[in-house]
Amino acid sequence: MMTRARFSALALLLGVCCLGHTSAFAQYAPPPAGYGGPGPGYAPGPGYCPPGATFETPEPISADPMYGDAYCAEASVNRFGPLVTTDGAFLRADYLNWNTKSEKYQLLGAPVANNENPAVPFTFLAPGTTTPIGFGSVPTNNGIDLSGQNGIRVTGGVSFINGGSIEASAFFLGRRQSGFTIPLGQPVQTTTLLFGIFPIPGPVVPNSMATSTLFNGQVSDHLFIYNQSFTETVLSQLWGGDITYFMDYDIAGPLQLRPLIGARYINFTERLTQVGVFADPFLGTPPFASTIQSLAINNLWGAQVGFRSSFVTKWVEIGVTPKLLLLGNTMVSTVRSNQFRSTFDPPSEQTDVTNKFTFGSDLEGYATLNLTPSFSLRAGYNFMWFNTVSRPTRNIVYDDRGPAVPVIGEKTFFQSVIIHGASFGAELRF
Repeated sequence: MMTRARFSALALLLGVCCLGHTSAFAQYAPPPAGYGGPGPGYAPGPGYCPPGATFETPEPISADPMYGDAYCAEASVNRFGPLVTTDGAFLRADYLNWNTKSEKYQLLGAPVANNENPAVPFTFLAPGTTTPIGFGSVPTNNGIDLSGQNGIRVTGGVSFINGGSIEASAFFLGRRQSGFTIPLGQPVQTTTLLFGIFPIPGPVVPNSMATSTLFNGQVSDHLFIYNQSFTETVLSQLWGGDITYFMDYDIAGPLQLRPLIGARYINFTERLTQVGVFADPFLGTPPFASTIQSLAINNLWGAQVGFRSSFVTKWVEIGVTPKLLLLGNTMVSTVRSNQFRSTFDPPSEQTDVTNKFTFGSDLEGYATLNLTPSFSLRAGYNFMWFNTVSRPTRNIVYDDRGPAVPVIGEKTFFQSVIIHGASFGAELRF
């Protein structure tokens, strides 16, 4: 037996069903008889009705622009839910294999008096004498290779009904370490020039390397020798992100052009470590390690402008996105040393913070293969250049100013850097 409460609920339900069409119950409703459905080749266009509207009149209704001026009977007074402002989104993940161009032919020391190229092996003399005590060179960074840095980039974007789209991207490259260790101490036969012309055998000395220094800021022949081993290591890492707004300047045909404007942040960090081991052959003391370390942190932040030019078909999209970067660079450089001259030299550390305007470029080329309407494969290549960055190799000031002052000083020097490499990924569209 139906109770009064159930009878009242049934009557209320029937009353609601008889109120007519509302946006809550009219989703995906077919057009009324007499107008028919969409004909062959129909595609949503300027007269497209979003879900939640009905096809009750062949004449467009001036509706809120956020919903479009479609053949829609829905009015503002009976809408449900938030305004619809977007008509699509995507999410893409890329594997990165990038390369940082290493500095070449950079001497890890100061110029040497009466020696045009101390990177070429020569005979080391005892201070203030003509007695050979070693044969070798001042090291350089020529053996450093920062190619093949692996990483990942994630990009998401959304397009708007009224035009334009926004993309946000973040990337991270794993740390890339490169370096070498040179064993020293093997006997080497030296030669001297008789009358400056005829080579004659000289004394046998150990194979060595040395860090050359200035003396009170002046070029000198001061050499701090390593006769056991020398190790050089460079560690590099890059990460960052950006957000970009693309304008729909010309997207009607297969050849499309979209101006862009956005903001970007990049962190570029490198660390150079030198460790030389020396054992005094005259005093017979245990070997000790001299350490020099230089750290350079670049915080690049600012604006980017450019455009994206592409050729778009149903199955393939090929394009290029050049960007001009207008950036500030907050550079933090730190130089440390320990036991440089002897075991009595204490650890020292000097840090400098410098702010400088810089500019650069980012050129990306890509090709996309659309396997389905919602899934694509993508390959690309990036070429980035920054004209003013801090790198650890050149931030060291090799200057011997006496036993009470650290030999290794610090000063930020500026130079350019190139970063480039390939990417491979997949994209989902919603």
